[in-house]
Amino acid sequence: MITLRLQGGLGNQMFAYATAKSLAERNHTSLVLDINAFKYDSLRHFELDKYNIDAIVTDKFYFFKKTIRKLSLERFFSNYYVEKSLLYDDNLYKNVSDSLYLEGYFQSEKYFKNRREKLLEEFCIKGELSSYTQEVALKIKASPMSISLHIRRGDYVANEQTQAIHGSTPLSYYKKSMLYLEERFGDVEYFIFSDDIEWVQENLKIQNAIYVKNDRERIPHEDIYLMSLCHHNIIANSSFSWWGAWLNNYDKKIVIAPKRWFVDEKLYQQSKDIVCESWIQL
Repeated sequence: MITLRLQGGLGNQMFAYATAKSLAERNHTSLVLDINAFKYDSLRHFELDKYNIDAIVTDKFYFFKKTIRKLSLERFFSNYYVEKSLLYDDNLYKNVSDSLYLEGYFQSEKYFKNRREKLLEEFCIKGELSSYTQEVALKIKASPMSISLHIRRGDYVANEQTQAIHGSTPLSYYKKSMLYLEERFGDVEYFIFSDDIEWVQENLKIQNAIYVKNDRERIPHEDIYLMSLCHHNIIANSSFSWWGAWLNNYDKKIVIAPKRWFVDEKLYQQSKDIVCESWIQL
């Protein structure tokens, strides 16, 4: 049995699940998701239940493991793996015990690239889509050349600590990305996703754009689904739009990502494995 401590928002949960599930299958064992941490997180909650995931969900492990980490006792527990860096770590697949407990973000497709087809099935939404999402989906499918564009602001701008880690991707990045795609495809149609649509409308004037409105309650997993329907993707330095692009199954897709994923220098040095090798960085 492999147990995964889930943390963070939906994109981070998807990274961790994809990695842990890949590891569990390679070792012919089951996967357990420890969601206890969400009891004490007022901003985040467990969101993978919206998908066809294959795992046991529990909240019984966390306090014991938290104590181990707090006292720096991990080295005495061979079945406790804590991610030391955001860089891909091939050692994760070596000497896996039958009762491994995982903790980390695992932000690289290298951990689960070989399970792509299965993950496309597991990350299918279980319930019925909202009427607004269905409406936007029809527009995307009818578009001759659709491009999703995601601008994340929210805590990246409002929270000083988060701003110091992630920073906000400059508008110049989006302008360069749009020019890159327009030079190749001519007339395109943009579908704009953001947690601050009004700011985007005021600061980034885009011709032929449909703004996915947040005057209605936005549903995170449905926005990821809508991004994945587009022909091409312009993502932010965010695991949220990363997954919208990764789940895009268009065989000729172009995904554009920012060169700098973090403003924090230490994390920036660890970020080279986050953006997929086939994606373009501007």
